[in-house]
Amino acid sequence: MDLQALTHEEMHAFLQRERILRLGLDADGERYLVPLGYVWLDGCICCVTLPGRKTQMLGRNPRVSFQMDDSATRGVFDWTSVSGEGLVEFVGDPARAQEILRVFLARFADMPQWAARQYEERVMAGTLVFLQITVLGMSGRIGAPPGS
Repeated sequence: MDLQALTHEEMHAFLQRERILRLGLDADGERYLVPLGYVWLDGCICCVTLPGRKTQMLGRNPRVSFQMDDSATRGVFDWTSVSGEGLVEFVGDPARAQEILRVFLARFADMPQWAARQYEERVMAGTLVFLQITVLGMSGRIGAPPGS
């Protein structure tokens, strides 16, 4: 397998294309790794989630690691991956939260009807949590067959 580094532009294009990240959290000696849907918006990773373990941990330590790859569709011997570190902010500005939700729902327009109904109910109930991750550093690689 040949490994090649991604350029800054290639990483941004990859982040725009993918939809699922793995978010690594660490707070008070507790570690947690969780998959989340995301959108790449204005140079930030933005997520929509519910209150729970991850939001509690983020309240104690907003520094995170993240990773996304396309190995589920391309396989474990021919993949692209981006990993990095960031700082999470709970989005309090209603206009920004609305923008994130609009882009998120458009990005996941193929979600099942039951999921769409749940999002609609949670929007009305005000139970969604909006996260914005400012990237502090990241790197990306392509793993491909030799000579490709």
